[in-house]
Amino acid sequence: MPPDQGVPLDKLQELLSGVDPEQLGQILPLAGGGVVTMMFTDIVDSTRVKAEVGDRTYYDALGRHHDLVRRCLAQHNGREL
Repeated sequence: MPPDQGVPLDKLQELLSGVDPEQLGQILPLAGGGVVTMMFTDIVDSTRVKAEVGDRTYYDALGRHHDLVRRCLAQHNGREL
């Protein structure tokens, strides 16, 4: 099996097109000698879950999800973009 070639450049450019250039500048220095990993998270069936539990419960859970991801990033010297 060939090694993972990553995201094609055109797809990466599309993904990054909505990112604030100032925030992007924070991670670009890492690309020269470090590793840049992009992590996208989701809550499975979020639309259905939100409809079933209501806005307040859903957004409370989403806030806890964000807090957990941020704590993990901080523990590993990661940066949120």
